[in-house]
Amino acid sequence: MKIVNLILTIILVISIPVSIICLANNLTTRMPDLYQYELKSTEILNDLAVEKNEDEMGQFFSDYMLGKTEKFQIEYQFGENTDNLFTSDEQKTMEKFKSSSNLILFAGLIALFFSLVSYFLIYKQNLKALLRRTFLKAAILFAAFVGAITLATCLSPLIKIQYAFLFDYEIKTFLVLPKLLPESFFIHSALTTVGISIIMMLIIGYFTWKITKSRRIFGTSR
Repeated sequence: MKIVNLILTIILVISIPVSIICLANNLTTRMPDLYQYELKSTEILNDLAVEKNEDEMGQFFSDYMLGKTEKFQIEYQFGENTDNLFTSDEQKTMEKFKSSSNLILFAGLIALFFSLVSYFLIYKQNLKALLRRTFLKAAILFAAFVGAITLATCLSPLIKIQYAFLFDYEIKTFLVLPKLLPESFFIHSALTTVGISIIMMLIIGYFTWKITKSRRIFGTSR
């Protein structure tokens, strides 16, 4: 049984931080808030012939990332005719962005499944001290992951790699998507992911400490 519990603790130490960071990243990239913030801070829509405000455009991005709309395209009035706002290259960029988010989500859900199973099996054996120690080890690994992401983001290599992966073509002045999603968006996305991850980790930590707290009789622990 000790070997089984050792395996469960190893799984839990790794799966907790992985699931939290992956799911936090998906919240960041799929919700409209960050897109709306970026558009409002850059005021880029003022220079584009788009009949959408920042909130509507942010919702448009979110709907696409959530799968509510299949095609990433906006039509706008150009004289007496209508034209497409995004080129095929820009649509492929968003397809890659969505696909990468889907992969991260899949990894997060798999890690979450292993986390829940391992957590439950350890707790079911009433190994509260072991569960606490395991969570502390997971927190250390989580801190290492978060530190690495923050450092790589602040030093720019992570952002440059991501940007080069998505925009693997010459960015010309008439292209709209690079203006809507500049490098600053991906910096803010990474840092927002870190922030949400920390909040989620603190909530799980509080819950773990609550359910593993020693029962007291007459003011003393058992």
